[in-house]
Amino acid sequence: MKSFVENLFEWVKLDSGEQIFHFEKFDLNELSRNIIADWIPVLESNHFEYEFVIPETEYFIHIDVNAYTRVLNNLFQNIIIHSAGDKMALHICEDIQQAKIIISDNGKGIAPDKLPHIFERMYQCDQSRSAKGNGLGLAIAKELISVHKGTITAENSSDKGTVFTILLPKAL
Repeated sequence: MKSFVENLFEWVKLDSGEQIFHFEKFDLNELSRNIIADWIPVLESNHFEYEFVIPETEYFIHIDVNAYTRVLNNLFQNIIIHSAGDKMALHICEDIQQAKIIISDNGKGIAPDKLPHIFERMYQCDQSRSAKGNGLGLAIAKELISVHKGTITAENSSDKGTVFTILLPKAL
């Protein structure tokens, strides 16, 4: 219940425009590595294999560190709790204009008729994923990415599982 109330409170702040963001110029690759480091013990204790492919080069973006951390935390938690898989991967690739962050799992995927709705507030995919959760995590992730003038999408993998793709603009 506590988690639900916290998520609901965060959603209300986002929805009303009351959330305060602190954008700074950060190296996305280093920031991502720091966030992932905290997740390795969690992934291992949940018997997940993982692969992280992050370029060694610096790639600067204007980002709110707490918001980006929340996005990755929501996606990783979603994979662990709902995917019924045992592998996850995060790949970052970049070009002159944007970074692409791809997070995938080898779970059961999301039913095609449910996929267009997973970023809606309070939506739960009871048939394709377990009923755990409150239906706010992916909606919050989408709002936080939108605040960064980015996008997040989801699709089923061609072999098995789900692929989330985040696009974020490069800092000028």
